[in-house]
Amino acid sequence: MLIKNFISDLQRYVNSNTTFEEEKVFVGSLFFAEHAKTWWRLQIEDFSRPPVIDCEEFTREIRDQFRLANSGQATRIVMRQLKHVGSI
Repeated sequence: MLIKNFISDLQRYVNSNTTFEEEKVFVGSLFFAEHAKTWWRLQIEDFSRPPVIDCEEFTREIRDQFRLANSGQATRIVMRQLKHVGSI
């Protein structure tokens, strides 16, 4: 859920504040912090792969990279809500 919210907020921001597609990726990357910022820096420094210049590819890369971390948090929330109601 966090990833979806982040991407949704990011898309709304760049669609309302930038005009060129390549600016959207740059501006979007400025929203990263901590692990995401380090991950993105390593992505742009990796000259063996083509640069990400398209918003769809940018959001796909974010989802692919952080999906497991996001699902782990969602699982922890659900696990905290579990309650034992019967006998063992």
